[in-house]
Amino acid sequence: MTTAMNDGRQADTECRRTRVQSAITAARRAGTPLTAAAIAHAARVDRTFLYRHRDLLDALHTAAHGPAPQLATGPAVTLASLQADPANSAARSARLATLVWGSGRWPCRGWSGRPRASRGRRVRRR
Repeated sequence: MTTAMNDGRQADTECRRTRVQSAITAARRAGTPLTAAAIAHAARVDRTFLYRHRDLLDALHTAAHGPAPQLATGPAVTLASLQADPANSAARSARLATLVWGSGRWPCRGWSGRPRASRGRRVRRR
């Protein structure tokens, strides 16, 4: 009788361990949070089960701090797209420089042409 109970408990533990490992793999692929509470909920086990089985907790921490899995569903990066980003940034910078400096006024003087007061101090005029 005792042997049958031990065998049943061991089988239950192995089933739970398998569910936890599957939950870690699924959460990693889906990009969901890899926390003890989230994995325990997904695997339908108690959090204390993870803390009693240190190898599962170590696997969870390793998965949480490891590199993210590569997804093949995103857009492909091409040489043209890599060259377009700096070109667009340079063009935007040139447009802003024309906007600021093209008016003939110094940006520090504002649109009125007078020097601005610096940090709360008044500029006295004589």
